[in-house]
Amino acid sequence: MKKILIPTDFSQNAKKATDYAITLFDSKETSITLLNTFSIPYTSAEVAYSVNDIIYDNAQLLFEEEVKRIQNKFPNLESKITTSFHVGSVIQVVNSIEMKENIDLIVMGTKGASGMSAVLIGSTTASIIKNITAPLLVVPEKADLESPKRILFTTDEELIGREIDYHILQEIAHKNKSVVDALYISNSANNKEVIETFIDYELDLNLIDIPHHLNTESGKNIEKAILNYTDNHPTDLVVMVSNKGNLFYNLFHKSITKQIAMHTKLPLLVLHNNLKK
Repeated sequence: MKKILIPTDFSQNAKKATDYAITLFDSKETSITLLNTFSIPYTSAEVAYSVNDIIYDNAQLLFEEEVKRIQNKFPNLESKITTSFHVGSVIQVVNSIEMKENIDLIVMGTKGASGMSAVLIGSTTASIIKNITAPLLVVPEKADLESPKRILFTTDEELIGREIDYHILQEIAHKNKSVVDALYISNSANNKEVIETFIDYELDLNLIDIPHHLNTESGKNIEKAILNYTDNHPTDLVVMVSNKGNLFYNLFHKSITKQIAMHTKLPLLVLHNNLKK
């Protein structure tokens, strides 16, 4: 059973994230948990309990409405939908649930920005990336609810030989008959052809039976390289690997450029360099 966790505040962007996850993964073998959290400011115990009861009751009503909305939008829904309300910060609660329940994928929505830009500018999302081992799918509010036919997988030399969990990427590509366009961003001319050979080998090893191609962009500006590629090639989903020390990990903790902020439709899948199981 695949376990998907979706933090929600019941906003339109959170609903889009839920719809996108269902579009990609709906099956009898999928369990989706909608998570709502609330942080109670420091106050007396009596007031805290009272506020907690009110917030909890309201969350249950919103959960009922959301589940009904999902069932109406996806009448042939096969996935199991459950709801969960927790008091605490979304970062702490997500990290706790991921560890205790062995979550396979976390899905988050963003408003007015692409998956890439949300990860770059969102402190909550960046903190979650830093502390979880499950893949994270970031879905912009304007993402198209269509199966991804072209997937951009970004890589660099720091990822060679790393234990990357490709399972979610493999599943998405197989289910949607996607083509994976790997983009090697080279920041040095040294050993470029040798590195390309190693990357090609690892792609062949991990993307068996999945059509894939390797493209190379030179330069140290990763944002520009990605934007240049997506501007000139059909792309439905961007995949990055968060590996301490590589270009993409550093990208998650720096300010966003105006160019990337303009890209409002591309979801982003963040993988990690350590296998969960």
